[in-house]
Amino acid sequence: MRSDPRTYPLDLDIGDVADGYHLIVRSISLTGANLLVDWVFVPDVPEDRLGELWPNMSYDADVSPRGWNQACGRAEWYERPVPEARYAWLDFFRPDYGWMGHFDRHGQPDGDYLRNRIARLTFDLRTGEAQIDK
Repeated sequence: MRSDPRTYPLDLDIGDVADGYHLIVRSISLTGANLLVDWVFVPDVPEDRLGELWPNMSYDADVSPRGWNQACGRAEWYERPVPEARYAWLDFFRPDYGWMGHFDRHGQPDGDYLRNRIARLTFDLRTGEAQIDK
């Protein structure tokens, strides 16, 4: 059973994702159907660069049944993991890196994916605790 909507403040610096712009994950919210990521770039992105900078993320969970989470990328919200899941994670990349084709036949990230990953944010779905691994 899903709990009431909750927002977990994080303020975690993912790192330099594009030419001096750091991505900060301000919070993660869990609603009935979604996991929402509130983020900001620091420093602010000038208006003329807004179209070229976005959080490029891969999203998954420790329990991810077939057909779950079929759409990822430039989103701020994702399908909430199934109730059996304990952890969800977001892998962050430069905006110009195409991570989607870099998985082996077992669905695990390949070497190119791992070399290009800036950081992984692991989020505990029960406690709201998060950590960054570079």
